[in-house]
Amino acid sequence: MAARFELPAIDRLEASFNLNRAGNGVIHVRGSIEAEIVQSCVVTLAPVPAQIRETFAVDFSDRDPGPEEEADFDLDAEDPPEPIKNGHIDLGELAAQQLSLALDPYPRAPGAELPVEFAAEADPEANPIKPANPFLILKK
Repeated sequence: MAARFELPAIDRLEASFNLNRAGNGVIHVRGSIEAEIVQSCVVTLAPVPAQIRETFAVDFSDRDPGPEEEADFDLDAEDPPEPIKNGHIDLGELAAQQLSLALDPYPRAPGAELPVEFAAEADPEANPIKPANPFLILKK
C-alpha cells in the first residue's frame, strides 16, 4: 500500500468496521482508520511523519442502478451506494481508499519553504531575482 500511494512508509494502519443491513439490499458500513505514516516533503523531499484518524460511512448495494440513476448528477444529493461485487464488500480496499483521502496532498517538513522566485505571492517589483524564462532561447 505504501508503494501504491508513493509513501516512504506506513508504520501502522488499523481499521475497524461496523456493518448493518439498511433494507432494500443496502449495507451500511461505518468505520474508522488510524495510521502512522511517513510522507515526503513537497519542497525538500525530507520525511514528514503524520498520524491519521478518520471516521467514515459508506453504503453498499447489490442492486444494479438503472441508466437513469447513473445519468443524474446533483451535488446536493446523497452519494448513491457503492456496488457490491460478486457478493463481496472489499473492506481492505475501503480502508485503503479512506487512507488515500486522508493524506495531506502537500506535506511540508518543518521550516521548509519554497524559494522566493517560485512563491505564488512573489511580487515581481520587490523580487530582484527573476526566474529563468524558458522562452529566452527562442529570442536569440
